[in-house]
Amino acid sequence: MTDSLIVTKNLIKDYLIRGKSVRALNNVDIEIKKGEFAAITGHSGSGKSTLLRIIGGLEHPDSGQCLFDGQDVYSLTDKSRSLMRAIKIGFIFQAFNLIPQMTLLENTLLPFLYNETEINDTKERAITALKQVGLEDRINHRPSELSGGEQQRGAIARAIVINPEIILADEPTGNLDGETSKEILSLFIELHKRGTTILLVTHNNDAAACAQRIITLRQGEIANTG
Repeated sequence: MTDSLIVTKNLIKDYLIRGKSVRALNNVDIEIKKGEFAAITGHSGSGKSTLLRIIGGLEHPDSGQCLFDGQDVYSLTDKSRSLMRAIKIGFIFQAFNLIPQMTLLENTLLPFLYNETEINDTKERAITALKQVGLEDRINHRPSELSGGEQQRGAIARAIVINPEIILADEPTGNLDGETSKEILSLFIELHKRGTTILLVTHNNDAAACAQRIITLRQGEIANTG
């Protein structure tokens, strides 16, 4: 059995912008091993977020392959790919993406809605996830009643509640002040110590320094794989 969780081969992705084709990714090959903490860095527009979306099954490449645990993600049906995301991938974004009308506990329970497998202890698992990020006393609060750091910790709880094989984090400290960013990065380090594979997209050098390996993108191409 291979120890590679993510492998991309010759990924190409173009976008049509103002009638002109712009290449976001150009023959990108990377490998993320199980249990690894890797960071993808690069200037704005270098293709970081595009690569993360393709790895997460959210956006088709124009050509090339993306393998998740040996399986070609884009050979799956849309339904199978959605199920893969629901049970194997925890997503964390810069904008938190918590639903305003729901409590923190309800937001944390959301990933189970997309999992077709019956799970009996969802509430207990959600409370455990919130305890892991230090929010057990905020479970009945809505996002508007939480600080930015608390909202991002809530987003992390929502990502880890399914016990994902990998966490994909896109600029998770981008909207946070320096001290709060350190708290969030400390959480990622702790999750990694527990065995979670983490792939972090960031333009922040301090955030990237938390990873075991840094992959640098430049104009859609791999400039350095650490």
